[in-house]
Amino acid sequence: MTVKKIKGEDVRWGTDGLQTVATTCLSCNTSLAAQKENIPDNTGGTRGMVFYEDQITVNMEVLCDVAATAPVSGDSITVDGITCYVTNVEKRAANRDFQKLAITAETSATMLGEE
Repeated sequence: MTVKKIKGEDVRWGTDGLQTVATTCLSCNTSLAAQKENIPDNTGGTRGMVFYEDQITVNMEVLCDVAATAPVSGDSITVDGITCYVTNVEKRAANRDFQKLAITAETSATMLGEE
């Protein structure tokens, strides 16, 4: 499994790329997990595995302007060159100037055009 951590201003989100919001990325973890199925043998043990495709999950915390519209489920988001789709957004904190959001987004290697 590959885990990548980035910091900086490299997060963009918006509906179909129409809206772009620059944020400060406080933390970001990218994980790669295979969708698979075990093939059993006659005794119930695993004889082999079938790998279907890789699932990429990005979990991040971002700091953005309090007036910025938070992404919603299904919005595309690009993090460090990886475009994925928002599945969960949680508002962690806010004050008069900034808000802190925890965002989970997913895609698959097939959707990225990889094999």
